[in-house]
Amino acid sequence: MRVEVAAVLLVLLSLGFNVPFWDEPPGRDQGIFLAEAAMMLDGAALYVDVWENKPPGVLLLYAAALGTFGRTYGVIQVLDWLAGLITALGLMWLVRHATGRTGLGVAAGALYLAYAGGVLFGGFWVTGQPEVFMDPLIVGALLLLRSREEATARSRLGVLGAGALAGLAVVLKYSALPLLALGLLHPFRQERGLKPRL
Repeated sequence: MRVEVAAVLLVLLSLGFNVPFWDEPPGRDQGIFLAEAAMMLDGAALYVDVWENKPPGVLLLYAAALGTFGRTYGVIQVLDWLAGLITALGLMWLVRHATGRTGLGVAAGALYLAYAGGVLFGGFWVTGQPEVFMDPLIVGALLLLRSREEATARSRLGVLGAGALAGLAVVLKYSALPLLALGLLHPFRQERGLKPRL
């Protein structure tokens, strides 16, 4: 399967898995994020006037999206769809690179979309959650690390970029903290004989 065909297939799948939920109202968490982001856009200070038990990333993302494109939940739904699509395409590329088989990459991306798109994880309830916005950052970090065996300036920038993306994922939700711990294994990957595909 050609990469272009695979990408178009994942775009169509992502629309199929997401668009049916776009007429649903926001869930409890999303409604709270919307209200808190609107308060911030009206001048309220985060963690002073607006309190949220999550790190600031999700509220800053909501506020930036609503402030830029309008204060409707549809903006968040489109942002959620884009995050899922970017993740699925990144997974397709990772699996294709590791196996040489584009079809397996499409399968990985499709399984991700079925889950993150809401079909297998509760529909509208998961739209606009921090986890979906973390996913492209995590896949981006993996893409930067996938072939950085040589000690060159480019490989060091890739590792730095991967660390920055993993750090941004933590800013969205604390459950991403183990990613930073896993990153500590990267410098020892070649010396300890761990396979790059790991």
